Amino acid sequence: MPHALAVDDDPNFLAALAELIEGQGFTTQTACTLRDARAQVTHRVPDVALVDLYLPDGSGIDLLKELELGNVTEVVLMTGHADVESAVQALRLGASDYLTKPLDIGRLKSILAQVASLQAAPSPHPPAHPPDTAVPEESGRTDRLGLLLGASGAMQAVYEMLLRVAPTDASVFLIGESGTGKDLAAQTLHLLSQRAKSPFLPLNCGAISPTLIESELFGHERGAFTGAQTMRRGRFE
Repeated sequence: MPHALAVDDDPNFLAALAELIEGQGFTTQTACTLRDARAQVTHRVPDVALVDLYLPDGSGIDLLKELELGNVTEVVLMTGHADVESAVQALRLGASDYLTKPLDIGRLKSILAQVASLQAAPSPHPPAHPPDTAVPEESGRTDRLGLLLGASGAMQAVYEMLLRVAPTDASVFLIGESGTGKDLAAQTLHLLSQRAKSPFLPLNCGAISPTLIESELFGHERGAFTGAQTMRRGRFE
């Protein structure tokens, strides 16, 4: 059974979060401070850690740095005071996601389901390195950014471009063959942007009839056209 660690200084929020996580099939430990969190990790390394950014004795980023959880644990930073700088720092240090309070429950459940599926899936290949050794990284290189993984030169160029464009209001057109990670790149770009607190709504326009795209995006009132029996809210509403 996958194991989770939840860290937050609000005991009521922490209890509710732990109950939600356990409902997704995880064993769960909780901590209200960095000190308690370090002790919990020493006892058992979690498969996923949900850590508040601001804690009484430090920052959730401190825990990420000190314990290097990102190497073996999916780390999700949480905060009620989101800002682009802290989000970028967390993702560059290896956090897999960055959630703002009140938490998007659907998104959180999706993260937990992904962690659970990774734990359940057998490894298709033996490890390339002994478990007591680490693969050295070139200076300034990282093997992940947000939801993207990879340490190649091509991926470093992608990371750099995403970090450059994320703080701007520029429209971004992602081009690539099916399965190359365009959707993950788009989600990572959203997490790094100033609109990270707003919903991320993926939409496959190619799968929608041209006559229905306006209704899908902007909604419609009952009776607006033949077959419109009820009012529908659009994606942009």
